[in-house]
Amino acid sequence: MIIERVSNQYSDALRLPERKNARFFHILVKNLNPHKHARNCYAFLETAINLSNGENVQLEVVEFKWAGYVLPNATILPSSQRAIDAFFVFHDTPHTPYFNIYSDSGHFVPPIKGPGDFLMTYSVISDNFTTVKKTFRLHLEDKLDGIKLVAN
Repeated sequence: MIIERVSNQYSDALRLPERKNARFFHILVKNLNPHKHARNCYAFLETAINLSNGENVQLEVVEFKWAGYVLPNATILPSSQRAIDAFFVFHDTPHTPYFNIYSDSGHFVPPIKGPGDFLMTYSVISDNFTTVKKTFRLHLEDKLDGIKLVAN
């Protein structure tokens, strides 16, 4: 498996229950094996570094949501891919990222606020594949079209 992202890849959608327009940024997880499906895949934000001050953002371990899917674990078919909801922003407050995570406590929400730049390492574990990790650079600003999430 590998983790990657297409630059400028995002989708705009109405976010429920807020009923507000949001832009969702996704990260792709690809199963390169042509014969074996990846079972029980879970995604995490492992580390985040605020580049303005070099400090590590304090994160709690929490599962991230797969795009378009309501369970925390997913199967990735052979020679296929699935997307993780890396984060989303509301159109009217693009400098504040929000995270689709599986938690009933605000204590587990990553405390990342913009504008600013961050290095964020996502990881995916699976029952039958080696853990994969990838670091991305997140640029947040006050303009929706200025937000970037690119492989580092």
